[in-house]
Amino acid sequence: MTNRIDAAASVLETAKPYLIISAPETYREVELQLGKTYRIGRLASCEIVLQDRLISRKQAMIQSSEAGEFFLVDLGSSNGTLLNGTRLTAPAPLTDGDHIKVGEHHLTVRGLVRPAGTLDDCTTGTQVMFARRLVSVLVADVRDIPVSLGKPTRNCWQARSERGFGARATCCRNTAAGA
Repeated sequence: MTNRIDAAASVLETAKPYLIISAPETYREVELQLGKTYRIGRLASCEIVLQDRLISRKQAMIQSSEAGEFFLVDLGSSNGTLLNGTRLTAPAPLTDGDHIKVGEHHLTVRGLVRPAGTLDDCTTGTQVMFARRLVSVLVADVRDIPVSLGKPTRNCWQARSERGFGARATCCRNTAAGA
């Protein structure tokens, strides 16, 4: 009996998660690695490229953690991403046997083993997902821009844009101050 349990545990530890991708005239398998993010879409830069007119350039992504958890995220696609027949509205955890539908493609998750100590229901805990991305921030100093209760004239905005918005503009009518 102990040998069977040890053999089963050994299989679970060496099982590698993968996706079965099928569509009309298409079948392939893609291995999923821990700690990696897989973008799904039509763009050549996606890790899983699917040629389908119903799929967005960046349709969805599968994000994994080092702990062995996998999550499916829709990337704002117009036709949506279905997980087990339900349209995704938030990141969802993936389990073995889950069915993903994007366009005419069907993706089946296989080989996922939920790591020990993880929650069975993600609604009972907080799920944190991180992604590296370039973020641009605009910082504007508005301390020297005068506040006008009157309506600025077209010439005022033109003068401000020529001198720079940081310079004090005297051309705006300030009806409250009687100027």
